[in-house]
Amino acid sequence: MSPYETVLERLEEAGLEGQATYTGGYTFQCPAHEDNRASLSVAEGDDGRALVYCFAGCKTEEVIKALGLTWAELFNGSDRVPIKYYVYHDWVGEPLIRVTRFEPKGFTQHRWEDGKWVAGLNGVSRVPYRLPFLIESDGTIYITEGERDADTLAALGYTATTFLGGAGKWRDEYAQWFKDRDVVVCADKDDPGREGAARIARALGSTVSDV
Repeated sequence: MSPYETVLERLEEAGLEGQATYTGGYTFQCPAHEDNRASLSVAEGDDGRALVYCFAGCKTEEVIKALGLTWAELFNGSDRVPIKYYVYHDWVGEPLIRVTRFEPKGFTQHRWEDGKWVAGLNGVSRVPYRLPFLIESDGTIYITEGERDADTLAALGYTATTFLGGAGKWRDEYAQWFKDRDVVVCADKDDPGREGAARIARALGSTVSDV
């Protein structure tokens, strides 16, 4: 039995019924807290590992403890653990790209193709992160270095975005989404961060209202 199948079996044994998602996995009520919103996402990684994430904030170790499982049973003995998924959507809200963050720190990228996530980004249009929110808003846009910082600002009520790859990976094609907007570029506090932010500011100078 694969780690993914093991997790599904334990959830079913706990009396929890899953709902299939468009990403090919399932959502469940999380066994680690009183959950009325099916906050737990369970999916299968490319290497057969179980990808477990509670959107209500439970740590993965809390979830697997509630299911009576160990890390090894989830990840086939791998020392890299997926801890967060960041999904990029197009201008109408359809999924395009998924970035998976691991601990120890590392990232993988997948494209949405024929109803499933496929490794690599061949042929995929590159867009800013949280693009539908940028389009819907009319206030200042904050550009960060990384999805985690963008999500943090968004949780605080700001319109925030980023782009694939971090410092130095800005693409000129992103500029179209910031036309005539006020933009704040948030630099990481290191030389690559400051240099990357300055590059973005120069690239947007003739497109935005203010940067």
